[in-house]
This record gives sequence, structure tokens and C-alpha cells, in this order.
Amino acid sequence: GARRYLDRGASFQALRLACEGLAEEPDQVELLAVATEAAWRLDFQQEALEHARRWVGLAASERDRIDAQRYVGRLSIEMCDEPGAQAVIDELAHAAGRYAADGDLAAQARAEAAVAQLVMLRHDDAAVEWAERAIEHARSAADRAIEVQARVERASALLSRVSREEA
Repeated sequence: GARRYLDRGASFQALRLACEGLAEEPDQVELLAVATEAAWRLDFQQEALEHARRWVGLAASERDRIDAQRYVGRLSIEMCDEPGAQAVIDELAHAAGRYAADGDLAAQARAEAAVAQLVMLRHDDAAVEWAERAIEHARSAADRAIEVQARVERASALLSRVSREEA
């Protein structure tokens, strides 16, 4: 039910239900993902960061690990923790290289898109390059959702250089 509440935009109800579930099943990764996103949407940054860090530690799949790290990095940026944000960006960039070496294009694209988002939030021009790599690898992996995310990150980064229509 927590995911359905979140998908409907009922962030407070989603967070409450996810936390109730986590009280019974503290290692439930899906509930940690919902709690992280719901708390972030509500601007409960510290709570979101706590859930995201637990999510990183319990993530069994690379997809979950990357998504959780992206939240940790994003929250670090929003909370002005530059060293923390840089550490996450470095970890994700390293992971993208590791996935490339392993031939896992889907995980590589997801990690690259996460880096693109984080460096875009820091107003770093490298976001465009990261996004373009993510787009290319997401297309090769047939991961439309990551391709779209990376296109949004690229457009967001380009807004400081070109018109909105061009971006």
C-alpha cells in the first residue's frame, strides 16, 4: 500500500505506512525505497537520508544500490554536504566503469544517469557528457526509463547554456 500512496502523490500517508512496515520488517528494501522518496518529497531531508543510507546498505541488486546512492548524493547536495556528495559521485562514477568492464550496459547507464543528475544539481557542465553517455548506453540496453531520465538531466544541464527549446 505504501507504494500505491506514493504513486498517487500521497507522500505523508506513504511515509507513515512505510515506517509502520519498517517497524515490523526493518530490512525490507522496497519499504526503505518508498520511505526515502516520500520523506524527500516532504522535505524531511534528515529522515530521507537515514532511510537512503539503510537502503544502500541492504540493497541486493545493483539497480537498488544505484538508486539509493543517487538519493544519498542528492540529499547530500541539498543539505550542503559537499564532501558527502562528492564521495557518492565518485562511487557511482567508479561503479559505471566497473559495469562497463563487466558488459552490464543497463547498470552502467543507470549509474551514469545518476552521476549526470548529481553533477547537474551542482551546476557542473560535466552533467551533459554523463547524460549523453547514459542515453547511449540506455538505448543499447533498451532501458527506456533511464534513457528518458538521462535526457531530462541533459536538458536541465543545458538550460544554463542554451534556450529552453534547444535544451
